[in-house]
Amino acid sequence: MTGVLGIDTSGEACRVAFGAVAGRPRNLASVLAAARWREARDRRGHAERIFSLLDRVLGRKGLAPVGLVAVSGGPGSFTGLRVGMAVAKAFARFGNIPLVAVPTLEAMAAEAALRVRAPLYVPVVDAKRGEVYTAPFRPGRDGVVGAGRTAVREPSALRAGLPAGALVVEEPARARTVAALGFLAFAAGERADPDRLVPVYVRRPEAVEKMRAGLLKQPRRRRFGRGA
Repeated sequence: MTGVLGIDTSGEACRVAFGAVAGRPRNLASVLAAARWREARDRRGHAERIFSLLDRVLGRKGLAPVGLVAVSGGPGSFTGLRVGMAVAKAFARFGNIPLVAVPTLEAMAAEAALRVRAPLYVPVVDAKRGEVYTAPFRPGRDGVVGAGRTAVREPSALRAGLPAGALVVEEPARARTVAALGFLAFAAGERADPDRLVPVYVRRPEAVEKMRAGLLKQPRRRRFGRGA
């Protein structure tokens, strides 16, 4: 059995899940069915709540039963992604545990595909400024497959350009889905380097873009010289 820890902090809520996956399931539905999952979530601050949520799903054994860490890789909340990624990478480094990053939009589309049949799945995540992060996915043999690049779009323009039958997915994926997709990716040979893994942001934070455009003043650097 493989103990899989799933962490998703890409949205407003912090979500974690743990399950011991038995056997060698080959698709998302079978992985989800192959374990008894414990999940916890909280809509309060990610940094403040993530460790208490982890305690709830891991219990007294801590990281001992964890054989794989799967973390939502983005896009999504800049701060949330950094918190989840930092925790996942720390577990991977200090616990010597394999690490896999799961694309946020893919997890949303894959979970939706378990519930509803559609020719095209279009997950959307709030990108602020009246825009969304999105990417199209089509049904595949064992889940969903990407059908285009991740982009930042205006919601009404996005919906206006969709083909008939396309399903817009707004519901965040469960942490168990992130864990299950991580299990499948790891079984296929994927493994992330915790020293190199970074979240997928798609675009720079708003403050950085404003600074580059000259709308915000850059912080003054203190100069230290002789006699200072």
